[in-house]
Amino acid sequence: MQEKSVIITAGGLGKRMKSAFPKQFILLGNKPLLMQTIELFYEFDPTIEIILALPKDWVNYWQELQVEYNFKIPHTIVIGGEERFHTVQNALEKCTGKFIAVHDGVRPFVSQTLLKLCFDSLQQNSAVIPVLSIKESVRFLSGNKTEENLGLADYWILKLDTSGNIEWQKAIGGIGDDQL
Repeated sequence: MQEKSVIITAGGLGKRMKSAFPKQFILLGNKPLLMQTIELFYEFDPTIEIILALPKDWVNYWQELQVEYNFKIPHTIVIGGEERFHTVQNALEKCTGKFIAVHDGVRPFVSQTLLKLCFDSLQQNSAVIPVLSIKESVRFLSGNKTEENLGLADYWILKLDTSGNIEWQKAIGGIGDDQL
């Protein structure tokens, strides 16, 4: 059994970008985004088990890219599902890690510090989700009027299912910091 596993979801087909080419294969600098994301986790821990979820029709293309870029980082490929939930479910069946992360294949700009914090937090928690404070001004819209500026710490979290429907939500606000 591995200590750590990461499921890298790369099942998108470029629909929201109105592209015939999936964004995980778009070059950023001199190599595809997906390779940079895999490198991020490998640099974090070379022993991490990497499970890569891809659309069935793009597996051969991925294999061609690995040859073209001499990409040798070990990983296991699983076929993505109809929705992200199904993709993660397929990948979980292959995971052997005690601690499992799920990460979007087109997000290579996560710091090593944040990865360490998340995996370390799993020692005491059954699940961890990194959350960043917003820097923007937040206003509450009610009808056709805008309420006062609510500041940086008001409004906290909502959870969407894979279809974008709200599963649950919690609003937090007021003076001072709130803790979940």
